[in-house]
Amino acid sequence: MFRDSDLVIPDLARWDYWDAMPELVRLFDRPESARGFVRTPIMNYLRRCPLPQAELHLTRMRAEEPAAYRRALTKVLILDKAAVLMP
Repeated sequence: MFRDSDLVIPDLARWDYWDAMPELVRLFDRPESARGFVRTPIMNYLRRCPLPQAELHLTRMRAEEPAAYRRALTKVLILDKAAVLMP
C-alpha cells in the first residue's frame, strides 16, 4: 500500500495539488505508516501547503511523531509556502 508513496508525495507538493490532503492525513494516521518513511513526506507536503487546515494537521502530527518532524525539517529542502490561487 505504501510502496512508492514517499516518492509521489513530494511531487504532489511541487505541483501544488492540495486536494490530496485529506487522503494523506488518513494515510499518516494508519498504524502501518509508522513502520515506513511515509510520514516525513506527508509532513513536508503539509509544510508547503498554504491552506489553514494544513497547519492544524501538522501541529498534531508534530506532537505525535517528533522524530518524523525533525527528519522533515532536516532532510528535505522545502520551498516557501505555495500561494493560494483565488478564482
